[in-house]
Amino acid sequence: MKNKLIEAAIFIKNWCATRGVYDEKECPFFKGYAEENGIKIVQCELNKGKTSPCNWDV
Repeated sequence: MKNKLIEAAIFIKNWCATRGVYDEKECPFFKGYAEENGIKIVQCELNKGKTSPCNWDV
């Protein structure tokens, strides 16, 4: 089970680092936008600790 979770995390990391960045609203983890200091920031269901999935260390 651990290996399957790691494989899934790597897949999500790679997807978010490439295609997910350009198709934000199509991403299944897209939660909306937040504005911080006048800058629009993408909110992601997997981004609970302000670490983007594309920055995961898996």
